[in-house]
Amino acid sequence: MRRGREPVRHPMNHSVPVARVLGAALIGALALTACKGRGSNDTLAEGATDRPSESSGATNAGPGAPPVDSAGPGSGDAISQPAGVTSAPGPGPTLMLVSQGAHAPFLGNAAGNALYYVDGDTDGSKCTGPCLQTWPPVTIEAQQPTGAPGLQGAMISTITRAEGSHQVTFNGRPLYRYAADAGAGSANGDGVKDKFGSWHLATPTMAGSTGKAQGAQPSASSAGTAPPKTGG
Repeated sequence: MRRGREPVRHPMNHSVPVARVLGAALIGALALTACKGRGSNDTLAEGATDRPSESSGATNAGPGAPPVDSAGPGSGDAISQPAGVTSAPGPGPTLMLVSQGAHAPFLGNAAGNALYYVDGDTDGSKCTGPCLQTWPPVTIEAQQPTGAPGLQGAMISTITRAEGSHQVTFNGRPLYRYAADAGAGSANGDGVKDKFGSWHLATPTMAGSTGKAQGAQPSASSAGTAPPKTGG
């Protein structure tokens, strides 16, 4: 019996499936690499968003807390004055009546330093240059000088010195301090005679530049003190 013809078997071509598998694997590897890189970048971005910037100086005070001013003191913002706080009062009287001490009563400045005048001086010209080191003039700004209770305000005025400063006068006499005095209440300059002239302690009843004495107003601050004396 004759056998039938067997079909011819061709060897399987594996080249196409292998290439497809390799291509798919390469694409998968590239996709995985891209996913990892994107995931790292996303993580870094999220971390930068979650953490506050160190350079901003902000403070996380927690939910419900009032905002914190990171500028701090000295940032240049003006500080408003609290309600009910007022400024310090202005300066006191230009001239005081000193009612204690061996030479009382006499004129003093706001610090209680004794004041003097020099014979023949009406415009400050008797004491200039080196004289001002020993006998500093009593000067004031442009405002009108004032006197404490016990002094007649009409007797207090000013003159304009040659250099433009305003010197306080009492009864027409320019007033000075004495550099050698030891402080408030000291009156070592009374009766001093030097090359600039004869100096006298200024008193509330001293004779003016015209030679006429003026009386002081009675006041509680001068009551019970030694009787007024007249300057030289």
